[in-house]
Amino acid sequence: MKYRFLIVLVALVACFSACKKDETGGNGKPPVIDYIRTPYPEQADSAIYAAEKLQTIVIIGSNLQAVNSVRFDDDAATLNPTYITSHAIILSVPFSENHTYKLIATTADGYSASYDFETYIPAPRLNSLKCEYVPDGQEVVINGSFFYEPLTVWFRGATENDSIEADIVSFDGNKLICVAPQGSQEGPITVQSKYGIRQSLFRFRDKTNLIIDFNHGEEPFNQGYYGNPWKIGRYTDENGCDGAYLLIKREQVGEWFWSQEDLAGCYWDQYQEIRTPFLEADKDITKYGLRFEANILTWTDQPLHFWFEPLSGQFSLGDDGANTTPQAQWAPWLVDGNATTDEWTVKEFKTDGWETFTIPLTDFKYDKLGPFSTDGRADLILDDMSKYKKFNVILFGKNCDAPNKHDVHICLDNPRIVLLNPTK
Repeated sequence: MKYRFLIVLVALVACFSACKKDETGGNGKPPVIDYIRTPYPEQADSAIYAAEKLQTIVIIGSNLQAVNSVRFDDDAATLNPTYITSHAIILSVPFSENHTYKLIATTADGYSASYDFETYIPAPRLNSLKCEYVPDGQEVVINGSFFYEPLTVWFRGATENDSIEADIVSFDGNKLICVAPQGSQEGPITVQSKYGIRQSLFRFRDKTNLIIDFNHGEEPFNQGYYGNPWKIGRYTDENGCDGAYLLIKREQVGEWFWSQEDLAGCYWDQYQEIRTPFLEADKDITKYGLRFEANILTWTDQPLHFWFEPLSGQFSLGDDGANTTPQAQWAPWLVDGNATTDEWTVKEFKTDGWETFTIPLTDFKYDKLGPFSTDGRADLILDDMSKYKKFNVILFGKNCDAPNKHDVHICLDNPRIVLLNPTK
């Protein structure tokens, strides 16, 4: 939704850059509506005749500068004078449960124009899950819109054609909480209201391009079994969202303190017999991100470094120690800061239990100093993801709240590569 908002904002600016605001009033002329379109420039010449509630539309015509009221039957829209010119009005369809069929625009001097235009409540929108990995019997939080009763929710069952109905706990217009049913499997979630049915583009317990889930056999992951030959990190399944997970936990962590035992984790591909690439060579990495689940009990300083390496890498925050392997540095505790002045504002960061987070692959651009030093680099680039065979993570670096030290307790699971904006 964030990316869609940015697109609409750019479209608004583009639309009005060519429109000079007419301050002359109505001049006694009635408004004229020629057609209605979406705000996207590439669709500027395509008329639409219906829209969903809350959808942004553009009314195209003439003598529109004095319009001070737009109604969809009896539903009044909110108008912003900044988005009204003599030839265009940009507005959002007002929300109501009324199915409307006519738009009426009225000017300050009493003239009006009508246009046949339908508005309706769409099927439920499923935007994201608070946490994509939830055990059977626990609550699943679906973020979206247009959740109106009667509602029914289904999860995928044992096969692609099987579905299991979930018990609904609560819902409002933008959030639906249900219980993951017993036997639910990886796959999309389907929600039906009286206004229609929709299947999610996201996948519950998504295993697409999964790097590691830390659930492999009876031996502990940090004893060298399954891709961790140096026994890096600590692992447990206590209160997990999907069995075992990486535990990053230590008291009073100091600046540039390095600990492979309790502040790090890794996966090395050569110790697994069969492995597909993290991402195929022909994929555009600007469209993908690193996604994972995290339960953060306390975290106030020092970033988590994520990076990929080829088999020649040495877990060194750089390709063969050269400090040129692109890293992402995740620091959600950072409120404000500037490496030039070395002034930072931090605030303890916690999650509400397990939550899903995504870091675009384009954020893998830093060396180990990164944004926390004037000597850090931010111009490194991930290229062919298929060449990488290792995935590493460590909490390490500058102490922005120096000389204070802080406790850290981070639980991390299911790192995977995902398409940021799936369309089907």
